[in-house]
Amino acid sequence: MPSINTVTGPIPADALGVTLMHEHIICSSPVMMSEFGDKWFEREAVIELAGSKVRQAKERHGVQSIIDATPLNLARDIPLLAEVSRRSGVNIIAATGMYYLDDFAFWKVPPEIMAEYFVEECRSGIRDSGIRPAVLKCAVEAPQISNSNRNYLEIMAIAQKATGLPIIAHSRSATRNGLLMMDFFHEHGVDPARIIIGHCLDSCDVGYVRELLARGCYVGCDRIYRHDGSLPKRIELMAQLISDGWGHRMVLSHDFICYPNHLNRRQRLASRPASVHDDPLGLCVVHELVIPALLARGVTADDIEQMTRRNPLALLTVAT
Repeated sequence: MPSINTVTGPIPADALGVTLMHEHIICSSPVMMSEFGDKWFEREAVIELAGSKVRQAKERHGVQSIIDATPLNLARDIPLLAEVSRRSGVNIIAATGMYYLDDFAFWKVPPEIMAEYFVEECRSGIRDSGIRPAVLKCAVEAPQISNSNRNYLEIMAIAQKATGLPIIAHSRSATRNGLLMMDFFHEHGVDPARIIIGHCLDSCDVGYVRELLARGCYVGCDRIYRHDGSLPKRIELMAQLISDGWGHRMVLSHDFICYPNHLNRRQRLASRPASVHDDPLGLCVVHELVIPALLARGVTADDIEQMTRRNPLALLTVAT
């Protein structure tokens, strides 16, 4: 039986179960975390809070696996993820890759050289942990692909073809830049069925999402937040796409950050901005609000199984 790599080691593919495809245990500054440690974030508090939120999703709704889509430059931390996984009893799957923010190290080194580092940790493990990522992460935020983002995309294209792992691509639907990324990946020979374009519902533009689906990729139906006024529109859009027969190319998630950066130790509580990531039910909204609303609109239980079980399994199973 095929296996899937998690932050505590490989699991049989049939143990994946109900999967949230794009979440974050923590998003922060790797520099601040590395240099200031517990002065920046109290590690035990992070693990306890994040673990309780993940465990809640399991206990209330049977969530068995979560993809932590945090790239290197948003402070991916494998030992922390592993401890959250152990305490919650939920499989956590790690990413490798880079967010759209520029990084000095990537300015002059050719993408094919940088890609070797990412391919190596996919094959041999992250540092000396032996733990391997199971997804690749890249991101474009601007309307056009910048030179630095182009390098990141090329690195992930090389890594994808070398490893077979799926790509999760952060996008901005208001500028329809997911289509530009699909053009880029097509030019670089990446199988579109190994790509998830994330955040596709943000603009509630059904035409844009259909264009992406016609390219053969998956679309990430994420950024699902309880206190987001656009949630009813997002639900209608999802129901429409499923009715049109696209459920086999949709995955559900929240893009929720269990311990966001604004919870650093020294920022005064009163000065912390309100955030959708403060919701104590943040990892339960898909199951408590979205899925019941979809079922009420004629979506079937099998459609839900497709998006929450079979599609994640297809993406995370790598042919050998």
